[in-house]
Amino acid sequence: TSGDPSLPPSDPVAIEALTSVPPERTPEAIADQAVKSAAAYGSHPDIRNSDDDIRKLSMDAMTRSDRPMGVARQ
Repeated sequence: TSGDPSLPPSDPVAIEALTSVPPERTPEAIADQAVKSAAAYGSHPDIRNSDDDIRKLSMDAMTRSDRPMGVARQ
């Protein structure tokens, strides 16, 4: 993020997690993406939320309000 060429490049798995889009916009697909993303660039597995918790939080958020254009305004 600094643009400093002396730093190592980003991890390809993290780049994939940050840029991939689920094939369909369903709560389940978004939850799967959230779990993959947490594994790629989240906290260490010993301290991050469980996959089940991440999945539930993601599905709850999507069900509560799905406004993909809101990301463009952030």
